[in-house]
Amino acid sequence: GTAAALCVSCGRCARTQRSRVTVQGTFERGTRLDCRNYPLRSCPISAKHLRATAGIHQPVFNIYIGIACSEVQVTQDGMRSPASVSGYGNGADMAVQVHTALSSRVQGVCAVGAQPYHCAVQRFASEPLVSQRVGSGVPVCDGCSIWSFLSRRTLHFDHCRLNPDAVDVGKLPDYPRRTCGHPPRPHCIDDVRNISISSRVYLGVGNTSRTGFRVVANTVGVYAQMLSDPVAQLIYQNDSDISVSDEIYNCLQHVHHGQPPFPPAPRTRMEGLRNFSQWPAASAAHGWAETGLIYVPRNCSAHITACRLHVRFHDCGTRQAAWSPPPFSLTPDETLWARFAESNSFVLMLPRLQPQNLINRSHARFANAPDVSRGCWDAFGQLGTDYALQSGAHVSGAIALIDQLADSPSLLLGAPHSHSAPSPQAESAHALPAHGQHPPALASPPPPLEPALEAGSYFTPLAQLTSRFFVRPLPRLNVDRASIAVGGFSNSGDFAIQFQTVFSATVRGVCADDGQPFGCATTRFPRDALIPQTRASSVPHCNGCPPDSTLPYDHCKSHSHFVDPALLAAHAKELPACPAPSYEAAGGACIDDVSFLNASRSYLTRSECRTYTGPAVENTRRVYTLLGQPQNGSEYIDNCRADGTTRVKKLQFAHETTRRCLSHVFGRLAAPVISGLFNPLSLFAFDQTPFLASADAGFAPFGIMYVPRRCRRTLSPPCRLFFKFQACGAPPLAPLLFSWADANGIIVVIPYKRADNNATRACNRGSAVSSNCKEIARGCWDGYGQLSAHYTLQAAPDMLTAWRMLSHVAMLEDCTRTTATCAPSQLPFGSALGAVFISLLVAISVLTVAVIYLCGWSGTRCVLFLGQRFRARFGSPLGTSWSCALRRCECRRPHTCCGCVSAEKRAWVVPTGARDTSVQQELLLRGSSGTW
Repeated sequence: GTAAALCVSCGRCARTQRSRVTVQGTFERGTRLDCRNYPLRSCPISAKHLRATAGIHQPVFNIYIGIACSEVQVTQDGMRSPASVSGYGNGADMAVQVHTALSSRVQGVCAVGAQPYHCAVQRFASEPLVSQRVGSGVPVCDGCSIWSFLSRRTLHFDHCRLNPDAVDVGKLPDYPRRTCGHPPRPHCIDDVRNISISSRVYLGVGNTSRTGFRVVANTVGVYAQMLSDPVAQLIYQNDSDISVSDEIYNCLQHVHHGQPPFPPAPRTRMEGLRNFSQWPAASAAHGWAETGLIYVPRNCSAHITACRLHVRFHDCGTRQAAWSPPPFSLTPDETLWARFAESNSFVLMLPRLQPQNLINRSHARFANAPDVSRGCWDAFGQLGTDYALQSGAHVSGAIALIDQLADSPSLLLGAPHSHSAPSPQAESAHALPAHGQHPPALASPPPPLEPALEAGSYFTPLAQLTSRFFVRPLPRLNVDRASIAVGGFSNSGDFAIQFQTVFSATVRGVCADDGQPFGCATTRFPRDALIPQTRASSVPHCNGCPPDSTLPYDHCKSHSHFVDPALLAAHAKELPACPAPSYEAAGGACIDDVSFLNASRSYLTRSECRTYTGPAVENTRRVYTLLGQPQNGSEYIDNCRADGTTRVKKLQFAHETTRRCLSHVFGRLAAPVISGLFNPLSLFAFDQTPFLASADAGFAPFGIMYVPRRCRRTLSPPCRLFFKFQACGAPPLAPLLFSWADANGIIVVIPYKRADNNATRACNRGSAVSSNCKEIARGCWDGYGQLSAHYTLQAAPDMLTAWRMLSHVAMLEDCTRTTATCAPSQLPFGSALGAVFISLLVAISVLTVAVIYLCGWSGTRCVLFLGQRFRARFGSPLGTSWSCALRRCECRRPHTCCGCVSAEKRAWVVPTGARDTSVQQELLLRGSSGTW
């Protein structure tokens, strides 16, 4: 299991053999050596030297894919080292997808004109929808409601390019971080920590319009959140006049860790251009051409040096000006890349899609794939909901081709292509515009945005009608003023910390599951990176940023090692202190004196390991300590391991966190009989509208409160009060908290912000960052300064609204003026909302029993599976879906009951007289005759 000795010879230039360094030692299999700890920045590695010293007895390939000195992995059966990818336009979208999905092996990306990962199918708050039709090109909509599915409405095609200002940059990293679990499941997405630690990203705007600048700026904002050091790992080239040669030079220099590449060779070698079979590694049924191209430099084919791999994805033009590369020769753009490959000794792979492959006509399930059928890479979800995962049709094909080359390096040593590369005369006859002759253009005019709502027209008539029956005024209750606490999770944890610090004279406790420090979201630290300021940056206000620049969203979470807690504590102390404590008067441009934090208590946890990295929550604890909170007043639990996985499962951790949180801020409590079981008749919906500081902050017309029976009695002793801020767009329910509240006499109030609200129509109105509050629009609390640059003061919209509710329930301000309004409100024995809740539980129980009785347990599993597909597979034909649903309950074998597609006869229809060789090849590979 070990190599007796490993001696790696590194040279900055393989030809001159200069600047060598030798690393010797004994290493376990799988050990990674970080050569950045040594004097050289990056270098090729001698394959002959490794074979002689590493003690690997199996044959070692003469060519290694993507070997670089940044990370060398010791294995028994050879090496698979990091590769790099690039592209322009649609090819850049594909390069970003492959890099994100396969980040453990693809650690460099150069994308010009790329949109963010998974953006094409992601719906953002308040984004208008269009009618779904066959051929629209948007069969998948992530974030569309079930009503949108039933009414056949979906996103506008290429909406991230048509309307880049509507993109929510802060939301997009959630998909790669959370979709595949921790650790990630196979064939999904590699651990995003690979991107954070070792990726090198080069993003350029190319020859694009002003809209294209904002598209790439959004991509920069997403990558800046996912990289651990954006200053060193990310380059944003916003010069649209840069030449192709300079762009390639900058790309290679950055991807190779700052090592300047050699100038391009005078010409390409005819024998260096080869073709290789893409079938069966890549499926013809998904539009792949039969062969792709690969350029092998002289040094690679002659075994002079080990060579890296670079994969270049071609563009496809636009719907108005479709374009595809020649199948057996290089484009002028690719020729220049091949010349750089010749002089810098890296293998250039050029995968090819079949232009006009007509898969939308030959395969019924791809009927809504017009762009893939004309030769585009699937950056739009037209081949399936998993298009951006390793299992996606095009991403899996690209991975298979890289594996094929790694497993069969003889491909690089075979006969050259019969078609020669373009001659220098032909090459000089073609002008080389910036990255090809077809810059991306708008497919159609962007859809008009709906007019902004008036302040009083936000609440729909249905909501107003429902409020008459279920919603009651917010009551006044007998509350112990010394036992008031707030809490939240993730975004609401951020806001709970801000709220408790601002109103520390009244709010004596906070429970924050994943919360960043006070005032951190808009504070720039010396090592922070800067990104372009746009209406989609999610950080409209920044303290210390130059004009037209801002901070990456969530920089205090993803770059927590840059945060300076002492600076944050100093800024908090500099904020104006209110002349009177908040329990006497509140709502000014000030905060309670930080000296009140001496008597406060905080319970902090970290469980979102991919979002709150490193000391993100520990920094919050340090700020509290610097502001005067005693050591015994703070408790911190870290549920994250060093590899980014959680120590305790989510549900178990939630139970433990609820218990320890309430016990820490309120003292010793009695445990409920059954954790999570509560009395629905104690649930009340209350009217939020009288307390709104702004009608354009995204608040729903009602909130939820849980009042235990003992707290509804007029002569009962005072009850504790806990304000729970719900996570972004989450329903205002907390069963675990309700069960503990019932057992210990704790009143729980949950102010409610609904998802997809009206915030973007009014926030920052009249400024250059108008509508830049996408997180508020999807139901988040303003812990980022999106509604106001003074979001950490009592007068901020969210702060003032929540305070008005709290002071009303606890009878704080009115009782200091008059005693007439200090009597607690009378609440009924049970609530109408609780009765509806019980009715829904009974209906769901009856339905579940009926399904199990009619279909059996295996059939029930298939019904649940159908429900997931019904939501996820937006564009699947309804006839096929329902026919599958009817057969699922008849299936006799449980392990195949959800795979009705395998039981169907496959049929392909091609136009009369057409010759579809890709479909014929697919039939041969599958061993099926098909129907023609």
